[in-house]
Amino acid sequence: MLFRVLVLQHAVILHAVNGGRPQSFVQDLGSSSGTFLDGKQIASHKPEPLTDGAAISFGESKATYKFRVGAPRGAAGGAPPRKKQR
Repeated sequence: MLFRVLVLQHAVILHAVNGGRPQSFVQDLGSSSGTFLDGKQIASHKPEPLTDGAAISFGESKATYKFRVGAPRGAAGGAPPRKKQR
């Protein structure tokens, strides 16, 4: 039987303030299967800048995550919560 291994620390999202401007980065932590930014594999241990709407995926996973800049929906200063559709 074949088992897939889940890496507990695959990549990190870093946040920094540079010249008063917030910036975010994704960094692969040396994973064997890679971290992908907008469909391209990024180098290990090298922070890559994130922009609003960037697509992040990990290894062979089919899941893709969208990076969004700003407050989450419903938070102070964020977009209002969506109304539930019936």
